[in-house]
This record gives sequence, C-alpha cells and structure tokens, in this order.
Amino acid sequence: MTRAIPPLDIIADSLLTSSTIPEPDTGEVAWNAGTAYVAGDEAYYTDHIIYTRLVDGTTATTPDLDTTNWEPTRYTNKYAMFDMYRNTQSTAASPIEVVLTPGERVNTLVVAGMTNVNTLEVVVTSGGTEVYSYIEDLNTREVVDWYGYFFELFSTRSEVVLLTIPPYSNAVITVTLTATSGSPSVGYLAIGNNVFMGYAQYGATSRAINLSTFTRNANTGTVEMIPKRNIPIVDVRIFAAKSLSAILYNLRDAAAGMSLIWTGIDDSSDYFFKPLFAIGAYKNFEINVEHQSHTIVNLSIEEI
Repeated sequence: MTRAIPPLDIIADSLLTSSTIPEPDTGEVAWNAGTAYVAGDEAYYTDHIIYTRLVDGTTATTPDLDTTNWEPTRYTNKYAMFDMYRNTQSTAASPIEVVLTPGERVNTLVVAGMTNVNTLEVVVTSGGTEVYSYIEDLNTREVVDWYGYFFELFSTRSEVVLLTIPPYSNAVITVTLTATSGSPSVGYLAIGNNVFMGYAQYGATSRAINLSTFTRNANTGTVEMIPKRNIPIVDVRIFAAKSLSAILYNLRDAAAGMSLIWTGIDDSSDYFFKPLFAIGAYKNFEINVEHQSHTIVNLSIEEI
C-alpha cells in the first residue's frame, strides 16, 4: 500500500513535552543582544534555530528578524530531529527519550535517519493509562548465502513507520532510542495521520542524483573528487480505486511545496521498503482518470 503522511509541526506547535537532550547542548550558545559577534559566530534564539553571524558587530535586533546580520543555519540538537526541511540529525548519549503531546488524534509515527540505534521503544498513554506499547530490536544483517550467515557484519535499520498508533485525542507518546554502545542519532521523528493512496505497482524505481563533483587535470589525467551526498528520487505508479480520486486531488493541493513522508510498502522490515520510502516533496503528481473504475497515479518524490 502507498501512503502519504503529512507531519504535524512539532516545533511550531510546541508538541514536545520533554526530551533528554538539553537546550543548549554542548557548544550551543544563546543569542545575547550585548555580545560583540564576529562573522561566522553561531547563536541560537528562542525559536530553537541556530543562526550564523554574517558580519562583525553588535545589534539589538533578534536574529529571526535581522536578515542583514544573521542567517538561519539549522535547529538546535534537541530539535534537529523534528526538522522536516533540513537533512540533520539529533545525537546524544543513550538513551534518547522524547515525549510528545499531539493534542489531536494521530495514527502514525515515523522514525527515520537513525544511526547506531539498536532498540526502538514507543509507549502511548491516554489519561495516564498505557494503551499501546511497541519495542523492536533494530539489529539486522543482510544475509544472502552461507558465507554471509557466518561472517556478515551486523548493522541497524534506519527507518521504522508505525501505522498502528491508537488515535486518542489526549494521547501522550513516549519514544525511546537506545544504543548498546556509543551515541544514537536520529534524523527525523514525526507524527501525523497517514493518507491511503492506493497500491504501488511493479516497476517502481529508486534513483539518485549524485551531487559529487570531480575535476580532471588535462595535463596529468589525475582527478580531484569532492564527495557529496546523493539525493534519492522515488518514482512509483499507483493503482487506486475511483473513490480515492477526490482524496488524491486534495492531497496533491495540500502537499504542494511541503515535505511529507511517503511509503510504498506498509511493512518497514520488508526488503523493498527502503527503496520506496522517502521524506521529501513531490516533483510530479499525475492523476490519470482514463479507466472507468480506477485511477492511476504517477508519483515522483525528491528527498530533502
């Protein structure tokens, strides 16, 4: 099944009740109107954004309103995992525990961009009573033969999508990420309500734009490579019932210019889950109504 998950704005709507990650964290400094800053200095403001100073000097105007002297760079470590528009991680000592109070009904939780997370635990309470509990060992090995069975190294899954969060209006959601050694990192933690779009068809593709650059010396033939990250793109063809047409049309309008979570398969442990998973914006959302009883959607998602 293909689903889109428009995330609630955890930061702007103040849905984060508590976190084991402090603010400020190590190396983070709060903005101060009386401080003489040097170009390149960083300071965070009450909006939880870290700003970079563009020119030397002191100014009483807050960084969020002073685009001449300050440029927004990223969220603080505590809030980085909730930023759906930057590819950043929150990293802290194990375990990382965050408590969310949505204030409305949600049925989906997404944890993605995880590094060195061995165990994920989610607990939902309503009125102080536990109504949902989920725990999963994220250790895995990609074994395809006997050699791999004996010698393949362990790794950890980086994405989990839970579509079974009970939609209580007064739910409190506690998420705990634990590492057996070292510090866990998480890139995205989001909650919302999934929108069923139909069924992904065979032939879906996962491709990538390679932003790395290389320069070849014409005289010596040597190459200087500057490695950069890939930008994944997911292309999928979706078979949907005719009755979903209005829902798909409304989703296309609502998602314009927004970063959403997109899944082509419900089971996040399936081998095909990762190629059909993306957090990003659609580049193409074509609704084809050439059939009498169903709709075909051609969808292309570019990851943030």
